[in-house]
Amino acid sequence: MMFRSATLFALSCATTFAQFTLDILHVNDHHSHLAQETFEIDAASLPEGVVLPAEAEAVAVTYGGFPRLVSYIQQVQNASTADALIKLHAGDAITGTLYYSLYKGEADAEMMNYVCFDAFTLGNHEFDDGDASLATFIGYLQNIENTTCETPTSVLSANLQPGADSPLQGLVAPYTIYEVGEEQVGIISITTSITMTSSSPDEGTVVTDERTSAEEAVAELTGMGVNKIILLTHIGYTDGLSTDDFDLAAIDGVDIIVGGHSHSLLADPTEVAMLGDVDGPYPTAQVRETDNGQVCIVQAWEYGHGIGVLSVEFDDTGVVTSCTGSPRFPFDASTYEPVLDADSTSSLTAYLESLNVFVAVDPHPETAAALEVYLAGVEDFGNVTLATVPEPGICYERVPGDGRSQICTSEQTIAQGGGACNLVAQAFLDQVPSADIAIQNAGGCRTDIFPGDFKVVDAVNMLPFANTMVTLEVTGAEIELVLNQAINASALSGISTGAYPYAAGIRFDVDVTQGYPNFVSNLEVNIKLASDTWEPIDPEATYTVVTNSFIATGQDNYLTFGEISEDLVTDQFLEYSQVFIEYATKMQVLEDPPLETYSTQSFIGANMTDGEDESPVDAPVEAPTSAETETPGATQVPASSPVEMPAETPVESPVASPVAAPTSSSISLSSGLLISILVGAVAWGSM
Repeated sequence: MMFRSATLFALSCATTFAQFTLDILHVNDHHSHLAQETFEIDAASLPEGVVLPAEAEAVAVTYGGFPRLVSYIQQVQNASTADALIKLHAGDAITGTLYYSLYKGEADAEMMNYVCFDAFTLGNHEFDDGDASLATFIGYLQNIENTTCETPTSVLSANLQPGADSPLQGLVAPYTIYEVGEEQVGIISITTSITMTSSSPDEGTVVTDERTSAEEAVAELTGMGVNKIILLTHIGYTDGLSTDDFDLAAIDGVDIIVGGHSHSLLADPTEVAMLGDVDGPYPTAQVRETDNGQVCIVQAWEYGHGIGVLSVEFDDTGVVTSCTGSPRFPFDASTYEPVLDADSTSSLTAYLESLNVFVAVDPHPETAAALEVYLAGVEDFGNVTLATVPEPGICYERVPGDGRSQICTSEQTIAQGGGACNLVAQAFLDQVPSADIAIQNAGGCRTDIFPGDFKVVDAVNMLPFANTMVTLEVTGAEIELVLNQAINASALSGISTGAYPYAAGIRFDVDVTQGYPNFVSNLEVNIKLASDTWEPIDPEATYTVVTNSFIATGQDNYLTFGEISEDLVTDQFLEYSQVFIEYATKMQVLEDPPLETYSTQSFIGANMTDGEDESPVDAPVEAPTSAETETPGATQVPASSPVEMPAETPVESPVASPVAAPTSSSISLSSGLLISILVGAVAWGSM
């Protein structure tokens, strides 16, 4: 064990004279969330003096977004008395909203250049569109004409080895040295090696071992006489600690780890209770036993909601003697939703500011004006055609024969269900490279895919919830069990027809008359749908399943998923409607999948006779409780996550017989909800 516990350094070393002081402002994992978003405070948690309008159950607070971050960063810079101030971004700047889908990093780079980051580490999602796309983004970021930045942001990764022909050659450095008079601060970047399986670097481009690369870079800097070293990492919060696989804080010479990747909220839990559960203190302090070196570890949550503000003091040998700070969340104190009276507005603002981490800040005017230009383009993007859909379109069905589709009869779907959710599952499998299999609940899809032009608005109508893509490492036996659990809640009990499973890379027969847990038989697998060969699933083998963040937590009676160990679950932080948008753009033509790839190969319903489902039967054990079922209009995000979702969420009503197929744009979200989803203003599911 390389560490012993330590309290905050400011408490343990308060009498040590500081020879050099450093302020660090840091952001991570903003994932193309550029605009302000909201969090809710429920009525029971509001302070005395705040009166809600009749029937209101919560108040929404607007916070974050680059215009407000830039304004607050400038305030901190102007007030800083430290010897130096450094601004850092710990990776995953891009992908996650339609700001990226449309502008491919240009909008992110412009927003980042209003901050003028000193260094930026590459995260795994920077590679989602390959090396050339990343090189273009770096070009945007380092073009500082017409900005106030004095020098371009240093783009770093010590463990990246671009391929011989990669356009990244010469664009990424292992470290940079920040000089203040005679003092030097080294900044070394480390990228997670799971980039190789979770993203799409070009062939020949390699992300090497994290620990080895960090040790080599630290040794190089210390050999040059640099005695203050920051590791700017995109590997996750726990992966900087003494209990992790990398143990980076144990490397002699490391003073500070500024991290990203795990979207960790580090804070005093009493100050951020309305935002969610905390993952640890800010800063997290450790002491290295080998040289008594003190290391402070920080991360700044996600999505441009706030920034980390860290103050560090060093003695004349470069040893950290004090490390203090907190995350800060700039918010709009001018108005709340619903609109409050003046006294209530004042009381709520005072309450938030009393929590230390919330600061009332107006947006930076120039940044806000620049963002408005991109927002206008995103709004127009809702009508952009992604692909075409041949006649007669692709049917949406929940339980086979349920009669939900407006373009197919129940007789057409009774045997195998509808093609729409099958296609969604196949899109997930295609867009998440690390996955072997995809599973999607029927209620997570919402409409037929109508013939004609398939537009962005149609993708959002199809997948309107605030879900992200999550991968789970599960056994074949666990896959079979979770399928039976989902069918138990849908095809038999009818408690949640939206639980019915659709999938890609697996197929099976369903006979509801066999009773739980024997509904599923002939379960076969075709990894990544990479061949024409289907084989019986191996109950003992481990498979990587990609699914949405709603059922990944066990919702909709996918109980087994909710019991998977946390270290076997990875949120890919890809918004699921965006994934389908990217897939449709790639395919150009969306067609009903071949029947042999449908997940349900045959279906026998409860008391089915001659293709008809007669009277319902009582639900057996493990039917979900009401809290586990989807209700019409409900947001498919675990209840622990703060979500802003309008009531107009579309729910398709079943029809008794086929009707004239509407055009693809005839079903639409409210404009406010559409734009919220397009720009990421609807909160995603928790990790």
